[in-house]
Amino acid sequence: MSKTPGNAAQAAPLQFRRAILVAVLAAAVVSLVLLAFSWPTVTTDPKDLPIAAVGDEEQIDQIADNATDGMLYLKQIDSRAEAVRMIEEREVYGAFVPEDDPEILIAKAASPAVAQQLSSIGAQMQHSIDEQAISGFQEGTKKM
Repeated sequence: MSKTPGNAAQAAPLQFRRAILVAVLAAAVVSLVLLAFSWPTVTTDPKDLPIAAVGDEEQIDQIADNATDGMLYLKQIDSRAEAVRMIEEREVYGAFVPEDDPEILIAKAASPAVAQQLSSIGAQMQHSIDEQAISGFQEGTKKM
């Protein structure tokens, strides 16, 4: 059985269609796999992150107000030393210490995403403090 030019001409489009179909199906499968792995990173937000906070109820409420609802689970503690111990023992991801020299302690190796969130909250708190200081200064100069 030898191939005639007519059979070869008919087989070429069929093979071309089959190759295109296989390529399209492979691309669709790869796209679905990529979507399945990337979707959770796009749609998930941190929830109930254990964070220590040194201070009274008013200070802790201020910290909670600067965070997204439900993002932080604040544990009230008494001192910076206790906050450091809790971070080292991995009980919390970080701590807010609004004492004489305010600072945010962050366990950066635990979760870079959480470290970024805590830094963002700290920046918002600093902005709020700066606004209060400026408005207090402006009111004070008006009274002079």
